[in-house]
Amino acid sequence: MKAFSSLIVLFLAASILFPTPTLAKVVRSGVPTIVARFGSWNYYCQQAGFVTISKLSVDHGTVQIRKRVPVKIGGKVARGSAYGCVGKTVKGVAIVYTSNRGYRGKDKVRFRVTFERKWNDIVLDVNVK
Repeated sequence: MKAFSSLIVLFLAASILFPTPTLAKVVRSGVPTIVARFGSWNYYCQQAGFVTISKLSVDHGTVQIRKRVPVKIGGKVARGSAYGCVGKTVKGVAIVYTSNRGYRGKDKVRFRVTFERKWNDIVLDVNVK
C-alpha cells in the first residue's frame, strides 16, 4: 500500500495545509516562544519523511529550530486516509522566536519549509508585547 505523506503547519493551535505566505503571532518580549511547528505523516499516522527549515531570518530577535518536538495532526480533513490521523501526534520540528531584550513592536520571521523536494517560503508577522 502506497504511503500517503502530508505536510502540516501547526500555528495558534490550528493546522493549515500549505499555509498562506503570511501568518501572525503575538509573543511576550524576551520570552522564547514556539511560533510554528511542522511535521509529516504517512497513511498509518506515523512520522514519515523529514521536514526541513532553512533561510531563517528575523529583524529584532533570534530564532532557533527545535527537532523532535510533538506535532499534533489537525486540520479540516473531511474524509480519506488523513482523516483518521487527526488528533494523533508525530515528531517534527518547531521554530522558537525570542525578541531582543526590551524590544516591543512588530517583527518578521522569514523561513523556508521543505518536504519531499517541495518548498514554501513563509513570512510570520510577530507582534511583540
